[in-house]
Amino acid sequence: SPALADLGKLDPIARIALHRLRGGESARSVGEEGRLSVSAQGELDVFVVGNVTREQLEAAGARVRTAVPGVFTAWIPLDRVEAVAAIAGVSRIEGAEIDQATNDLGAIATGAATFRGPGPTFIGANGAGVIVANVDTGVDYDHDDFKDALGNTRILKIWDQTNGAGPAPAGFAYGTEWNSAQINALTSTAGDTHGHGTHTMGTAAGDGSAIAGGSAPAHTYAGMAPLADIIVVDGSTTGSFSRTQMADGASYVFGQATLLGKNAVVN
Repeated sequence: SPALADLGKLDPIARIALHRLRGGESARSVGEEGRLSVSAQGELDVFVVGNVTREQLEAAGARVRTAVPGVFTAWIPLDRVEAVAAIAGVSRIEGAEIDQATNDLGAIATGAATFRGPGPTFIGANGAGVIVANVDTGVDYDHDDFKDALGNTRILKIWDQTNGAGPAPAGFAYGTEWNSAQINALTSTAGDTHGHGTHTMGTAAGDGSAIAGGSAPAHTYAGMAPLADIIVVDGSTTGSFSRTQMADGASYVFGQATLLGKNAVVN
């Protein structure tokens, strides 16, 4: 029928959600899988794309949330999907997918995983002997992803530029430097109250050994260089950075790498 033909505008994600909801599954059941997004009322959660107006979509029964030229976010009740799809200006309806803040696909997508074996040994190109550094909001240094197989920290140094207590690193007249012994002993007052630095360092050099609640095999969420040495520069507690202090952070990292005779990369 023409109504069914209009559903050809739905992408596979929207079609799957529609099929399951019309099949009697609850919105909670569909949503708890963490793959398809539906409203608590059991409506499709979608992008509507096309040369159409908000008024047209709402007249057809969609509950529009964001409207920019050519793209809308909306909830569509199950009994109004055909009406929305029948609008001539609607070119497609894309079901909202759920993005997870996890790192099981990054190394695979970049191809890095093809050059190394699985954890914990990560035989191959694993970053061993290289310093990976981050100038960011600090790091949760007690996180298991930043420790070796014996439970010792892989972090060589932390320079907390935001802490004036000292001692500052050699050549710099501000901040506080912490070494690996202090980090292992948990006596460093450095940390990451913002969270961004820990996230990015995990992507760069986490080994994926810390799994919350045992939800996946260990090392599933390994980063790009899971056996690298680590240096952290905490340049902000708010997410706002002085560019000169960022440059100081990079200079500090490469100075440490020279002292240790190692190659280094800085994010």
